[in-house]
Amino acid sequence: MFELPKRHKSMSKYNWKIMGIKFNDNFEEWYLRYINSNECEKCNEPYKNKTNRCMDHDHKTGEPRNILCLKCNTKTDKKLNINNTTGHQYIHKTKDKKYKLGFAYKFKIRREDIILIETQSNDLEKIIKIRDEWIKDNPQYF
Repeated sequence: MFELPKRHKSMSKYNWKIMGIKFNDNFEEWYLRYINSNECEKCNEPYKNKTNRCMDHDHKTGEPRNILCLKCNTKTDKKLNINNTTGHQYIHKTKDKKYKLGFAYKFKIRREDIILIETQSNDLEKIIKIRDEWIKDNPQYF
């Protein structure tokens, strides 16, 4: 187990809330599970350091699922995003220093490990227009 800094519990609760994690009445249970976790619940590898431990959660419902290492959490999120959605949620800080949840759409085409185009916008219609124009201008890739 790693040494916990002052106010770790309150800061964890605050950060998880900003990320959209909803604990209902079981925050204490999940927090104890998190701080006592020494290895990833998916690959069973010990955590390399204190920043390698992640609270995995369902991005649609906000429900926590597991305590994972960063590698497994990233793989899980990518797999679920590919299968379930065309974009991703993000949190940004507004000018008045409040946090706001947004949704971004990404368009990327890669051929043989070379990224030909990659762009992102919170406007889906704009991304569709960019995609259609790029495909029209670059038929050799299709």
